[in-house]
Amino acid sequence: MSVLQNKQYNITKGLSQTERDMGVDLAIDSSGDLQLSNLKDFKLVAGVNNAAQALRLKLEIERGSLPYHPTLGTNLQIGEKTKNAFEIKISVLNSILLDPRFSSARVNVTVQGGVYILDIFVSLKNTDGEIPLQLALVN
Repeated sequence: MSVLQNKQYNITKGLSQTERDMGVDLAIDSSGDLQLSNLKDFKLVAGVNNAAQALRLKLEIERGSLPYHPTLGTNLQIGEKTKNAFEIKISVLNSILLDPRFSSARVNVTVQGGVYILDIFVSLKNTDGEIPLQLALVN
């Protein structure tokens, strides 16, 4: 029996079709580790929370670093000097818009004392409104 069919794990029960379309995945904590449920099994994340987790991962992963997902991530490489604001904006937009869960995205990049501030606004497919996110990249 698959995890999603098991009544103990019926994570999509009560979700709208739009939220179901955002998928289900393994839950990952802020340090990149898999989370365990109280049943000592892998914790799952679904709907808007899954889309938010996917967005976070897209922005944290260097494009090309995952052999089975070569287009996932951005061209912002850890340890390298940060590119110009336009290249950062394009890299982040491309990463977000490759995912069919997101219908649109806007990125504003400002520089404050060698720190690039990214104000990101993402729209989920078949929903109203934008989700704001702010990141800081230290040059």
